[in-house]
Amino acid sequence: MDYARMLEIADELAKLPESWAVEISGDSVIVIMAPSNPHELNVRRARQQLDPQVQSSRPGWVAENGPEVAVPGVKRKRRPDLVVCRESALEHGTALDVADVALVLEVVSPGNPESDYADKAADYPAMGIPEYVILDPRKGTVTRFHVPTEDEDGPRYEFSSKVPFGEPLHLGEWVLDTGTFLRYTED
Repeated sequence: MDYARMLEIADELAKLPESWAVEISGDSVIVIMAPSNPHELNVRRARQQLDPQVQSSRPGWVAENGPEVAVPGVKRKRRPDLVVCRESALEHGTALDVADVALVLEVVSPGNPESDYADKAADYPAMGIPEYVILDPRKGTVTRFHVPTEDEDGPRYEFSSKVPFGEPLHLGEWVLDTGTFLRYTED
């Protein structure tokens, strides 16, 4: 199916009251349901840490929750939990161009971890996203992937590093205090 048709389908699905967001990965249209409160609190805490650091080191850039990033040429459209991007890119359109994105962060959902570790770990380097961070409240870890590349196995990141909650994670010019993040509990 061509990307334009998938966008039409995604736009129609996004109008449904039950859905939270719609993404495109290759030839698949994916509907994402609303995340839990602990998930959203972790996103908020990451944004509260990154936003002042980003604005200080890169004037005109911000850390923002939820904008979509699209790369039609590789048939990918994702809605990361948090995006570090040019603030001016948020003023127009419905999806950010990858040229306006420095980093994306995803908080793992308890019911679908393979989405972040497999699907998005392939999509984000294919899209040319420079940095991808996975915050995993199930395991109490944060993983950084950077330097997108492609080899015979497909798109991937050349480098990765992982820290447990409580240790700082260095993201180039920024640092995440991972001790502020919540682990998931059985409710």
